[in-house]
Amino acid sequence: MSTFLRFISLFVLLLGSSWALAAESIRFDFCYEDRELLPYYRGNGSEIPEENPGKTIEAVRKLDERVDEVNIHYQRAPWKRCLALLEKGVVSGVIASYKAQREEIGVYPKKNNRDDLKRAFSLTGYCLFVRQDSNLSWNGKAFIGDLRSNLAVPRGYSITSMLTQHKISFDEVDSTDQALFLLHNQRVSGVVTLCDSGQQALSNNPQYAEINTIAPPLVVKGGYLLVSKHFYQAHQKIVEKMWLKLVQVRIDMNL
Repeated sequence: MSTFLRFISLFVLLLGSSWALAAESIRFDFCYEDRELLPYYRGNGSEIPEENPGKTIEAVRKLDERVDEVNIHYQRAPWKRCLALLEKGVVSGVIASYKAQREEIGVYPKKNNRDDLKRAFSLTGYCLFVRQDSNLSWNGKAFIGDLRSNLAVPRGYSITSMLTQHKISFDEVDSTDQALFLLHNQRVSGVVTLCDSGQQALSNNPQYAEINTIAPPLVVKGGYLLVSKHFYQAHQKIVEKMWLKLVQVRIDMNL
């Protein structure tokens, strides 16, 4: 056989292997919030930024590269809509902190009947933000000071369960930015949101200089790849691999 024919035969073989691999890849639809949430998600609306999409999306893209069995597709929607689509099996997964009620709509990595922190994508703190002239605070166990009006919390965040347990009144709003705007204008007594995203919003908006972050965080939760029950039941081994690979991505990215 001539060198040319050998080359053609090898090319066809490699091309066929690529087609076979692509045919075997399973579509995994990932949904995330359509509001900017720095440093996790960048941009607003349905557009998926090609460059600098945010740390979470960068991590999921790396996961896609490391798990050949899946082909991850992205879509953006309001957070509660993402959860509703997950429950219906329309999307395959989201990144979400642990909340017992969410086990009704999806599957977390678990060990000994508890969420498995060793397979968490991230550890995420929820913080209280107040104006400098407020005496409202958090001592690590309870809220202290005067709650003159409700707190503002981004809609759908799991921290609302804790606030309810502490009998704290709150209003759900569309985003961290909206919550801080309300606090800046003294429409609410405080804001509870993700520590990182709240602090990022403060650093990006000098007009919020009168707003402080209260330490310690109200709670620190594991953030997980929460997978739809439909996808997990159909592809359990692949999901287990995705959870492990995502931990490796977290370590490599120092998240």
